[in-house]
Amino acid sequence: MNKAILLFSDDGYEALYINGKLVEEGDPINEGFSRTKFFLDLAKKYNFELSQMIESNLSDKDNNEINQSGLGFHIYLNEYQTNYDK
Repeated sequence: MNKAILLFSDDGYEALYINGKLVEEGDPINEGFSRTKFFLDLAKKYNFELSQMIESNLSDKDNNEINQSGLGFHIYLNEYQTNYDK
């Protein structure tokens, strides 16, 4: 199974990382009416256990960095100043 981490920014954007690499991002990550079904499909697509997915807000420092750069989420999880891979 792969490791999934879902990060939230202060302005409502979300980023899904699988094994440390950005695979989905959006405002929010969702399509259609059912967020649950959408994430179940993502779990199948990226081979991760939904109940094991880590969810975390970006730290103030990382939020500021992303907002100042205007480039969105980093491609790799290890590019953040905060360790979200707990």
